[in-house]
Amino acid sequence: MPANRIAAIASVLTVRRASFLTLAIAAIAPAGWAYYQTRAFEKVVPAPACGMPIVAIWFFALACVAILSVTAAALNLASFLRLASPVSRARKFELAAFMLLALPALIGFALLLFT
Repeated sequence: MPANRIAAIASVLTVRRASFLTLAIAAIAPAGWAYYQTRAFEKVVPAPACGMPIVAIWFFALACVAILSVTAAALNLASFLRLASPVSRARKFELAAFMLLALPALIGFALLLFT
């Protein structure tokens, strides 16, 4: 194998790993942050209080999930487009799964912006 072909394969794997890492962060970090902030708010403010700060916390977490999900899908698409012409079905399925995982976050973010 030529050296430039090996470098191309390594760069695809790097972008692909970055997309998986971004997807994992999108699934865990915003929800954990929002849960932590909600619990901290409940400790500081007594029970019969306005819930608007909690709604704002969860909306911000939803926006973060949308941004991270779209980033993960874009990285996976970039990795997919760098591949050679005969692409396996598994990679096509992976790309479709990433796009489907980004779709609910985009819909939620659109609802957040337009309501």
